[in-house]
Amino acid sequence: MQPSLSPRLTPRIVVDQPVALYDAPISIALEGFEPRTRVTLTATFQVAEATPWRSWATFIADDGGRVDVTRQAPVVGTWEGVSPMGLFWSATPVPGKWRSAPPDWVMWPSVARLRAEAPGVAPAELTVERRWAGDGVSRRPVREAGVVGTLFVPPGDGPHPAVIVLGGSDGGISEHRAALVASHGYAALSLAYFGTTDLPSELVNVPVEYFEHAVSWMRGQPWLQDGFLAIWGASRGGELALLLGATIPAINAAIAYVASGVLHGPFETTRPILRRAGLRAGSRCHISKSTTPPTIRHRWTTPSRPSLSRRATSRSSVT
Repeated sequence: MQPSLSPRLTPRIVVDQPVALYDAPISIALEGFEPRTRVTLTATFQVAEATPWRSWATFIADDGGRVDVTRQAPVVGTWEGVSPMGLFWSATPVPGKWRSAPPDWVMWPSVARLRAEAPGVAPAELTVERRWAGDGVSRRPVREAGVVGTLFVPPGDGPHPAVIVLGGSDGGISEHRAALVASHGYAALSLAYFGTTDLPSELVNVPVEYFEHAVSWMRGQPWLQDGFLAIWGASRGGELALLLGATIPAINAAIAYVASGVLHGPFETTRPILRRAGLRAGSRCHISKSTTPPTIRHRWTTPSRPSLSRRATSRSSVT
């Protein structure tokens, strides 16, 4: 027999931003429940028809029948402790529901279906959208002038300041960060440098001239020309951002996220001895120029790891 539902209570989910960019915090509160009762909040996330992800947590409502997710710790759930965005970062794929995302998935909103349930009352439901690409942001795959990546441009003719966005050791083209940067008014090129067609298959022997070509290509765009151009990288891409910021004068700023101040060694998965050991070796980065003075070529392998200041000093003599 189903328990009867209280006619005097109207549970609801309250959020401050039903539609928000991915880097915007979202405040969630649950209201209209019985005081001191257990309330379970579940979120199911999905982009287009891709694999859904899910998280959940159970809270104790206060004396007013309210739960403030930004200030309260769950008694049980997919995260522990007070975490305002725990519902989002603790989600995991729903088992048995694997489906790939479309190539332009960053242009689709991530739809979060929230459901709050407690004994004796009707469940409350609400849909929230989170976006990597804001309104008016355009996406264009780039394979020209030797440059491989995806360009995101904010609305309007410009001029736009610009950022070249570098991924890490996963390789390929990592689009989500560039889409988010464009949502804040910057033209952003997500630049691949290995692990995709027409580029090295692994993070080995990647010529710095490739990045100079990418910078020149960006400088040739009508919305940039001599405007502000930064380079942003994460992890191994952060190391590369520091190197390029010290090497290419046309870059105005370098941003390194979870990076190292030294360039690490080879990163190859194809060497049998490394595969058997479950290890990977690191990158060999080349700094070389086709004009005089003669080519300067650095091959850094563990344990030799020259500091960024030494690299910058060596490179500064090449004009």
